[in-house]
Amino acid sequence: MEDSLISISEILRSFKKRLWIIILITLITTIFGFSRTRGLVPSYSGYMKVLISTSEKEMDYYSPEQIEYYSNFSNIFLEIIRAGDYLEKPLKKNDVKTSYEVVKNGIGIAPGANVPIFTISYSGGNEDDIEKIINTIYHCLMNELKEVQPNVKSKVVSDINVNTIYPNKKKFIVLGFAVGLNFTSEIIMVLIYLDGSVKNRKQLEKITG
Repeated sequence: MEDSLISISEILRSFKKRLWIIILITLITTIFGFSRTRGLVPSYSGYMKVLISTSEKEMDYYSPEQIEYYSNFSNIFLEIIRAGDYLEKPLKKNDVKTSYEVVKNGIGIAPGANVPIFTISYSGGNEDDIEKIINTIYHCLMNELKEVQPNVKSKVVSDINVNTIYPNKKKFIVLGFAVGLNFTSEIIMVLIYLDGSVKNRKQLEKITG
């Protein structure tokens, strides 16, 4: 059958006629997408934002030298954490179950560009430990900084926020829904194209003239 014989109304009618197939297959693929997340090992990520300076005002003026100083200090602190066992005892004291070898590879300290607001983060597989680890890093960082700069102050700008980074359940569900809908739509379009029967008078007039 020529494509010109297939009208929009016929396509819509065919889709409506097979609506139960679309719903059934889309439902199956959506449920399958959701079920896939249940067997996967979850991974979490948490972070907090802290202002570290001699001032407790975010809108205060900070010289480039100040920002660079705190930035360099945080980088050195992070290197020390990753190179040795500096945080091992404080983590055990805070009842962190995750091994130190795993913890030190998931830690991050990111300085701000124009303000000394630091993002202290951790990513790992134990959700219960994330808040404890971030708090431990924060307090140890401030203790070390106060050793060299006693007048330094800190202010929590954003409390600890923990999110699931893997698996993304919403993403799997949407993907399953999209696959099911797309698959059934393509199948129905193929069936419409292969169907050589005449559905109405208008099609017959096009064929016979």
